[in-house]
Amino acid sequence: MTKIIYFLGIDGSGKSTLSQYLTNQLISREFRVKHIWWLEGEQTFFRNFIRNINKQGKNLKINKEKKYNKKISISLIKIIYPYIVLLDYLFFIIKRLYLQAVRYDIIVIDRSMYDTIFSLTNEFDISEKKEKFFYKIFQWFLPSPKIIFIIEVSSNVAYDRRREDFKSIKDVSHLLSRYEALYSIIEKLNPGKIIRVNNMADLKNSKKKVFEKTLFILEEYK
Repeated sequence: MTKIIYFLGIDGSGKSTLSQYLTNQLISREFRVKHIWWLEGEQTFFRNFIRNINKQGKNLKINKEKKYNKKISISLIKIIYPYIVLLDYLFFIIKRLYLQAVRYDIIVIDRSMYDTIFSLTNEFDISEKKEKFFYKIFQWFLPSPKIIFIIEVSSNVAYDRRREDFKSIKDVSHLLSRYEALYSIIEKLNPGKIIRVNNMADLKNSKKKVFEKTLFILEEYK
């Protein structure tokens, strides 16, 4: 049975570097491995178009009658768009995970459905209750992972590595606190499968921990 391994973490944590490293190491051990970047397809023309309409809608004033209908349309798009994205990802899950699973021993995934729901929650002000509902729903559709690596760094480290993605260190700190709330949900949904990796110092140590933990767990499932 195909083993699923997720890498989660804030931008700048090093999850992409570590997930690709693990993929290469496992391939060198003659495992059949597929590496997937979960957010591929996020920047399609359609999704960017809808996002731009939503941004414009924030600047409209409802007391202007000529813009009233436009604002209603934008509000509807804001409500519908998250569901369109989530439905789109259902097809992604079927195509990239279930259909490809038979060809590989291991699928290493950089980010996950949790990141998608997390991003939609922040972008479209989805309620906490609905956010948790989405996590539980997609837990039914997702193949059960064998390992979820959470790559941890401080706000200062993340900011230094990815300044172009953050407004300030304060912005990073706020985002990290939101991620911790997300990790708490993930741990409840996937008990015993979380491995936290401190990636603030020596990258070699992080690579070693990721690789050794993976081999150990794979041996358990032989």
